[in-house]
Formats: sequence, C-alpha cells, structure tokens
Amino acid sequence: MGHHRWLDENHKFRFQRTLFDGTEEYRGAPEQTVGSEILFMLKDINFSYGKMNQPPIMQTRRRSRDKSDDESGEEDDPNEAELWKKRSIFFELPYWEHNILRHNLDVMHIEKNVYENIIGTILNVDGKSKDNLQSRLDLVDMRIRRDIHPQVLSNGKYQLPPSIFSMSKKEKEVFCMLLKDIKVPDAYASNISRCVSFKDRRLYSLKSHDYHILMQDLLPIALRCCMLKNVTSCIIEL
Repeated sequence: MGHHRWLDENHKFRFQRTLFDGTEEYRGAPEQTVGSEILFMLKDINFSYGKMNQPPIMQTRRRSRDKSDDESGEEDDPNEAELWKKRSIFFELPYWEHNILRHNLDVMHIEKNVYENIIGTILNVDGKSKDNLQSRLDLVDMRIRRDIHPQVLSNGKYQLPPSIFSMSKKEKEVFCMLLKDIKVPDAYASNISRCVSFKDRRLYSLKSHDYHILMQDLLPIALRCCMLKNVTSCIIEL
C-alpha cells in the first residue's frame, strides 16, 4: 500500500509480504517538496473560493490491483493539478515558501486520536474500531489477507473472522482488570481506574495526557498480559 517507504531501509516490515499487501518494498521515502516547487505547480491554476463555487464531490474509486500497474513501478507525477485543492492564502506572505514546517500540528491531540483508534481496534469497540466491514472489503478488493476476508452468511449478512490483533472476551477482562487496579504517583495522571468499564470492557473519558501516559508507560505492560508477542511488539515499537 506504499506506507512502507518511510521505514528504515532494513526494517523487517519491508519484507513481510503476507502480513501486508503481498509485496516487498525497496523504494526510499519520497523527497520533501519545498514551498517554491509548490508555488511553481500552482502558478497557472485558478481556484474558486467559497462553498457555493465548489464542484460536487467526486466519489473516490477503489485502487485497482492490476498486475500491470504493480509491475510498472512508475511514480505519480508531482505536477498534476489534482493533487491540490487550493493555494493557501499564507503563500501571500513573502517568507512562507521558505518555511520548512508550514503546518502547526498539535502533537498531543494527534497522539490521542492514534491511540484512541488503536485501543478501539484491539478491544473491538463498535464505532471506534478500524477493523470493520469496510476495511475487510478493501482487503477483498486488493486480494490480500484471504484468511480474514468477510464471510457471507445464509441470511445475507457478513461475518468477520477474528483477527490476531482483536482481543477475546477473556483477554479484554484481563486488560481492563490491570488498568483498573493500577496506581500511579500523585499528579502523574488522572485516575485511570475510573475510566475503565468492566460491563462494556472498554475505556471512557480519557484525556489527551491520559492517552500519553497510556502509550508511554501503561499500554506495553497491559498488552504483554493478554496479546500475542508479534502484535504487542508492533504496538510497543509504535
């Protein structure tokens, strides 16, 4: 799927074909586009600002997995106008194209969103898990990971085979029990035990700093008790 390009050259994930999209990745990360190059791409393009002037949203088509596309190995043309929706008003500033970092990223909230999705996925929380029917159908479309393709039942509904990164009922209870009984120093984090629900086997009302503490210190310990080593090592490395 192309995301392995940003890993180190000798990273083990680059060569694990069966666990990802069925291919090995040997390409390096793409070069960073500087502001002057972006301005050159946008110099002859006219933009219409405002909601009333926007064209209707085009439905995105799923990427084809034809063998001819895989073997071509051609890079996307960086000068295509379709890459850009508009020219940022900040480029009117004379120094903006020379800024290396042109975005103000809120690291703590990004961290919260990432680990909220991870915890929702491993606990298989409805509406929070990224391992849903749509993602499984994408695997069918890409013709990879056939062991977890959705199965059609006699009543027309889909059944999702369990994945190695989803906890069983017993594993969820162990995970919640550990977080329920854990004690942290005063002012180190909020009372995480109050955010654990045994009835639903999920976490509630964690703040951004709580997710930070969970990611850095608590989650590696909790996962070792209830998940496979190969899954735990991936999350700990992240």
